[in-house]
Amino acid sequence: MYTVIPTEQFEKDVKYYIKKKGFKHIGADIKAITDELEKGNLIGTEIPGLKIPTDGHKKSCSIR
Repeated sequence: MYTVIPTEQFEKDVKYYIKKKGFKHIGADIKAITDELEKGNLIGTEIPGLKIPTDGHKKSCSIR
């Protein structure tokens, strides 16, 4: 089991998309993705050569 912790910038971006772009249901979309990530299920396109640590240490990353 993993813990997904959004960055401050991520939170700001979500607020922007809700307020300025009208994406009212973005929260449900994000919840579905974070639920899968917390289970350890990586979602999306595989990045060739990417090594994911499996030793249980917390890693910090940012996706742009």
